[in-house]
Amino acid sequence: MMKQILSWGCAALLLSTFGCCYWTNSGPAKDKTAPDQAKTEAAPTAKLSSHGTLLLAEAANGQTFAVKVGQRIRVKLEENPTTGYMWTTKNSNPAIVKTLSDVFVPPNTKLMGAPGYRRTMFQAVVPGTVTLEYSYARPWETGVAPVKTWKVILLVGK
Repeated sequence: MMKQILSWGCAALLLSTFGCCYWTNSGPAKDKTAPDQAKTEAAPTAKLSSHGTLLLAEAANGQTFAVKVGQRIRVKLEENPTTGYMWTTKNSNPAIVKTLSDVFVPPNTKLMGAPGYRRTMFQAVVPGTVTLEYSYARPWETGVAPVKTWKVILLVGK
């Protein structure tokens, strides 16, 4: 009889413990919003710095942006030259948007092979339309398609 009471006591203890764990690990309540009504927040593809510079990263690929004459545009793309791959830039009209700088910024780590990034600064000079195209490839490989491409269109206004 004593064994049976202990067995029931242990069973009750286990049930309450696992029941509690199951209850607390069941996760948050599911969102009952229909898929077409779901809230979505797209990550920003471009930002403006406190100085008015348009900051573009990989997420801005394929988009068009309006800028003003005199405004700066900074493109920042991850790059790992230890693999031989580097970004090369093609500006469709340097008279409209000129290149101020184009540098590789090394990683903030001492790990071998860690990627840094390519940072290019442009400035809009006169009104017009410009396409900035980047190709991520090994410069010495001819006739080989780039691993990645990145392109934006800039509409420069007054």
